Amino acid sequence: MKSLFGKVLAGALGFAAAIGISAFAADITGLKAEVPAEIPAEGTATVTVTGKIAPGAEATILVAEESVSVLEAIKDSEIQYINQDSVDSEGNFKFNAVLKVGAKYNVWCGGTDVAQVGKDQADLTIKGPDSYKVMGTITLYSTAKFDTVTVESGEVKGTVNAAGEYEIALGNGQHDIVIGRPGYLYKTISVTVSGSDVPNQNVALVAGNTVVTEGTQIINGEDLNAILLNYLVKSGEEGYDAALDLNDDTVISGEDLNAVLLNYLETSAK
Repeated sequence: MKSLFGKVLAGALGFAAAIGISAFAADITGLKAEVPAEIPAEGTATVTVTGKIAPGAEATILVAEESVSVLEAIKDSEIQYINQDSVDSEGNFKFNAVLKVGAKYNVWCGGTDVAQVGKDQADLTIKGPDSYKVMGTITLYSTAKFDTVTVESGEVKGTVNAAGEYEIALGNGQHDIVIGRPGYLYKTISVTVSGSDVPNQNVALVAGNTVVTEGTQIINGEDLNAILLNYLVKSGEEGYDAALDLNDDTVISGEDLNAVLLNYLETSAK
C-alpha cells in the first residue's frame, strides 16, 4: 500500500476561558494526530495523538466521529485525562485511538469536567489506500521471456517478473489494462477496483503478430512472410529481429513459423 498524511491536527482552543471556566484547554499546545504510513483498506487503524500540557495543568481529550454530537462523544468515547502523571518531564503526552477507516473524526479538548468540552479547529480523516493492486499471471508461447512484456492502463504502468506475474496499482473504478509484447497480439482486459486488491487476472498472449499495422491487429500472410524472409537468421546477424523470434531461442526458426500458423487470422484491438 502507499504513504498517507500525518500532522493533521495543530493547536488547542482557549474556549474554556471564554465561557468562564478554568482555561485548561488553552494550556495544551501542539495537539496533533499522526496516521501510520500503512493502513488497511477497511476496518480500523491506530492513530497516535500527541501534544504538550503546561506545568500543573490538566485536561480531558477525546477523539470522536464528526457526525457524533459532543454529548454522544462524551458518552460513547474513551476519555483521555491528561495530568502531570501522564506526561514526560517536558509536559509531552501521547495516547492511541483506534479509529474506523473511511470515517472522519474531530479531536475535542477541555477542562477536567468532561461536560466542559470544546471543539478543536481541525479534523482527521482516516483513509484507505489511494490505489490497489490488480494482479495476475501472463502466459507466452513456448520458451518466450517476459522482459519485454508491458502492462499499462492509461498513463499507469505495471511490472512483470521473470515468472510472468504482473501487478499494476489502480484506484477505485473500472479500468482497461493493455498487456502486450513485441511479436504478440495485445490483450485488453477490463477490471473493476472496489476498495481491495484484484487478484487472478490471468492473460494468455497470442504469438505471431510480427508485423504491426494501424488499427486492429491480425496474424496473416505478412507475418508468415516476415519469418520466411529471415528464416534461420540468428541473434547478432543481419536481419535478426527479436519480434520474429517468438520463443526467444535466439534464432528465427520453424518453431516461430509454427506459432504464426497455429494462430493464423487471430486478431486483437489495443
